Amino acid sequence: MTRIPGMNAPRGAVNYIAQSKGYIAVGRTYEESAAYDGGGLVLWKVKDQRARDLPAHITESRPRRNDCDILESGRKQHSIATLSFDPTNHLSLLSAGHDNTVQQWYINEEYDTIEYVGSASAKEPGCMQFHPGGGTVAVGCRRGLKLFATTESLENKYQWYLKTKGQNVVNASWGAGRSRDNVVCGVQADDAVDGKLTLIDGNTPRAPRPPLQVVEEEVIPSDSFFGFMTLKGRAGKG
Repeated sequence: MTRIPGMNAPRGAVNYIAQSKGYIAVGRTYEESAAYDGGGLVLWKVKDQRARDLPAHITESRPRRNDCDILESGRKQHSIATLSFDPTNHLSLLSAGHDNTVQQWYINEEYDTIEYVGSASAKEPGCMQFHPGGGTVAVGCRRGLKLFATTESLENKYQWYLKTKGQNVVNASWGAGRSRDNVVCGVQADDAVDGKLTLIDGNTPRAPRPPLQVVEEEVIPSDSFFGFMTLKGRAGKG
């Protein structure tokens, strides 16, 4: 067994792990007692057996004075909810955090550096899944699903909204073959009692912000989300 350096306590619990060719990304859970020297994201290079801390999902607020007229620090580290590497580019990494953002990172192997590309808003992100062809990622969040283009920069392509309040997309999966542009979403209510599967056509429509496009929908018990189901939906454009 090989221990990843830099992940020993008290540096924050491991919340999510993603792997690609030659790299392992580890997202931490924010803890008051943990020490975050460089951020909540660790990138481990397998070849060198070396880990790097990345300043991911850190917010800075303006200093404010308390009752004692002492300046309080506005720096806050947020937990990382999920991570994902582009399946067609093992050097492109996305992280989603509890600061309600998705951040893109690029590994420059020539200079052995990790570059921060940019970020986009995503309220309460709960899952993240790349299109099998790469370049597009689906992010499940509060009351909907967002699609981002990741080829050159992180660009919000489209968003589908859930009509019922108090529901979140907690899991998502792209199809394969002729249905590769369809996204199956697992939707769960805040009370964790009601849940359903929603099949969405992932082809970005031309008209701006039409209503939620539901192809097929099936209500299922919420405990079924521990193992994600696969549905045979209507074929999209392949």
